[in-house]
Amino acid sequence: VLDSSGCSNSDSMVQVINPDPTVDFTWSPSTPTTADNIQFNGASNATATATTMTWHWDFGDGDTANVQNPTHNYTVAGQYTVKLNIDVNGTCTNSVTKVLTINPLPVVNFNYSYLSCSRIQFVDASSASPNYTLVKWNWNFGDGGTATDSMVAHTFTPGANVKVTLVVSEQDTLGNIYKDSISKDISIRSLPTVNIQSTPNPACLQ
Repeated sequence: VLDSSGCSNSDSMVQVINPDPTVDFTWSPSTPTTADNIQFNGASNATATATTMTWHWDFGDGDTANVQNPTHNYTVAGQYTVKLNIDVNGTCTNSVTKVLTINPLPVVNFNYSYLSCSRIQFVDASSASPNYTLVKWNWNFGDGGTATDSMVAHTFTPGANVKVTLVVSEQDTLGNIYKDSISKDISIRSLPTVNIQSTPNPACLQ
């Protein structure tokens, strides 16, 4: 600096320009469904050196979070744009955006009818999501018995009370499998009471 009398002076300072912090995130499971509580994990190279650091998530469905590793559930299948923004020391920011696909689940149901007193036929009544295909059925009859077809028959102990469960798997065009289940409580019919009497009792052979 030079003033009007010809005197001069100077000063200097070092200004450190920090590069933008890196930011990334992952989620688990990798192919989530509407049934999953998804774990998101934020990452940045600034976590070890930052004095203050804030995380802001926008999950693309109207919900947000402000922690590094939140969990979130999507109730409707589809594609969502997820954005993570970080602020380091109140001066440096960065963000990353990714598209997340939430897969649907099959609508699971079954019907049943009696073939005899204690033998029941079960028929799958499930429906696959659009562009998905039903590929697998797993029955648990609640008495140790199992089966793996879409239509099966099983003989129960007369008078038993059982919980029958059907797990149905559907497959997308990439070969990924998604499953859901339903259970129904069934009271198996009892055998009729048989009472044989003879008169007189005891009878005598004439």
